[in-house]
Amino acid sequence: MSRQISFTLAEQAATESLSRFVRRILDERRLALSDVELRAAGEITDGHVANILAGDTSNLRIQTLEALARGLGVAEERLFAITRGLPGDYQFQENDFVSLFRRYDALSEAHRGETDTLMETVSREIERRSSQTGWQRLEEMAEPSRLIELSRREALEDYVRRLLDERGLTFKDVEMRSGGRISHSYVHQIAGGHTKNLTVEKIRGLAAGLGVAEEEVFRVFCNISSAEKAAFRNGEFARLYRKYEALSEAGKREVMPLVEMLDREID
Repeated sequence: MSRQISFTLAEQAATESLSRFVRRILDERRLALSDVELRAAGEITDGHVANILAGDTSNLRIQTLEALARGLGVAEERLFAITRGLPGDYQFQENDFVSLFRRYDALSEAHRGETDTLMETVSREIERRSSQTGWQRLEEMAEPSRLIELSRREALEDYVRRLLDERGLTFKDVEMRSGGRISHSYVHQIAGGHTKNLTVEKIRGLAAGLGVAEEEVFRVFCNISSAEKAAFRNGEFARLYRKYEALSEAGKREVMPLVEMLDREID
């Protein structure tokens, strides 16, 4: 596996479309379209990946985005951001470390040994750049991670009904506040638990209508299992994430190449 690093994720993410991003990951990880289908357990076909590479991302469903993320070995939230055309620097987020954890968990014991060595190197380098007081404070606070907080969240339909009640909104209000991007009847179906296969645009419309961040609705919809949250929370990748998160922005940029190297190594 190659450990050569040409550009940082921050430089690449600034201008990439979804099709360009997918093509780059395929090239970097030497994946065929059939590999993506296999790694996603058939939840996205090689033909669908080919269509995305050709620029066909209309009516992209969240389940398709999740399957594509699994097939590529990247975090769902990163694909969601790219799909929405968000510019600017990309920093590894907690979901990226969860993605690393998932892929590491699927490795053979022989491959894990090589990865463990690199993880130790990354951890030491992050600690070297951490201020002693900052890291101690983080440990003492023992704040629960955002993903662990998500374990207390409700299903999407319960989340929507709660916000409607708290904000005194009707289904019509949500349609109007979304600028017509989601209809009142569609919101009614979501609140009733009858719509499970939302598109990216419906998520964005629902967020606008409810007056919340798009990422929040996406996270509720894509909530990972409680068992996986517990496994992540108690493992090395959660500790690595907390060390990384304690760094300054400059420190994060400095260790990013090592984190990217770990990202490549696990594949």
